[in-house]
Amino acid sequence: MKSTTPAATIVEDFALAAMRLAKYGGFEGGGVMAWLPGLGVVGVGADVHDASIDLYTKLQGSVHLWLAGGEEIPVLDGIDLNAQREAALASYASPPHQPEGTFFEDEAAMEAAFAEHDAARKPARATGRRRSRANQSAAR
Repeated sequence: MKSTTPAATIVEDFALAAMRLAKYGGFEGGGVMAWLPGLGVVGVGADVHDASIDLYTKLQGSVHLWLAGGEEIPVLDGIDLNAQREAALASYASPPHQPEGTFFEDEAAMEAAFAEHDAARKPARATGRRRSRANQSAAR
């Protein structure tokens, strides 16, 4: 019996090829980050599964924006969306929307943002003297 499921679009093929390149890392406080080297797309979630879903969703939105904006898209696994831009863009039912999240110009900018984020999450050392109970009561 023939399958009634429609064939995957070229964009879906591209997204699946990109997802095979995904890298994952954990946050100190919990959660997982997933990213696509060379594409600048990042997803986060409570676990690898959630981070992968977020990454895939953001990748789909990013590809749509790149296609609509005429941006050059890397060729992955022989899938060249640039050469088939009109067909790839036609596979979307609606106009592109801006996906949520932060986009970085390159991996160095992304790494700098992660370092800044990690530094901000570390507890700051107390710089002042603690009030004694008597001083706390008197201040009220």
